[in-house]
Amino acid sequence: MEKSIKRLNPGIWSLSNWKQFFVIAGIWNFCYTVPALTMPKFYFYMMYGFETVDFYKIYLNSVFFVAVGIFGIGYFIIASDPPKHKGIIVLGIIGKTAVAGLFYYLYAIDRVTFLPPMGGTGDLIFTGYYTYYLFKGPES
Repeated sequence: MEKSIKRLNPGIWSLSNWKQFFVIAGIWNFCYTVPALTMPKFYFYMMYGFETVDFYKIYLNSVFFVAVGIFGIGYFIIASDPPKHKGIIVLGIIGKTAVAGLFYYLYAIDRVTFLPPMGGTGDLIFTGYYTYYLFKGPES
């Protein structure tokens, strides 16, 4: 168990470990994007707690998840050469922090179910690792 916990310490990660991490970050985003785009009405219900047939609500929610997917592609790009793609990492930090804040706010005013803030919490965990990489990660 202790060995498994030590693996979560980014201070001991090699560049190869960081590349694997950014692949996982891309997969994380696609775990949200794929179901949201393939089952939009169901996913809308899971996020907001009510059903809708309103085209615009479903469409705009889908547009949001297209953006999430685009960020996922960005993480796959980062994985190819993290030191070269620090700008994308900064955008990821900004995007994930903004989305998490929005999800927490919407939950606080009772506009979403518990699922979006849970995803936002995961995003903030990724953001912590991204920030660590920017300041202390290996350069090559």
